Amino acid sequence: MPAEASFESSVGFLLSQLGVLATRSWVGVLAERDLTPHHHRILLTLHTAGPLGATALADIVLIDPRNMGPVVAPLERRGLIQRGDDPADRRRRVISLTPAGTEAAAELAAATSRIEDELLAPLTPDERDALRSHLRLLWQKAKAP
Repeated sequence: MPAEASFESSVGFLLSQLGVLATRSWVGVLAERDLTPHHHRILLTLHTAGPLGATALADIVLIDPRNMGPVVAPLERRGLIQRGDDPADRRRRVISLTPAGTEAAAELAAATSRIEDELLAPLTPDERDALRSHLRLLWQKAKAP
């Protein structure tokens, strides 16, 4: 067996290759449900946070607020979300999950958790937590202005 090529020990290479594997599985889960990555983030964010204003939701899920309408419209047509008036401020609109949306979000969370479990199977729970923490730190630094 040949020795490991130098590029195979590069963090960038390893992250990109694991990213490809994770993305294939994740995109498959979304395709089975006719959802996009934006839809995934929206459904899981609303599942965790509850109803949110469109601007706040756009900020959290990394979508330009001007594009929220077209992104959420398919979810609304499918009965997964609803848009309504904010009870605290009638001028503001909020987006919330419907019961079907709550079920879809729970299914998505379970499916993506299974993908993560498969990918991280060689790691102990403590190693998974450490990896998650390190990746979160790197992500926060990378997206900062």
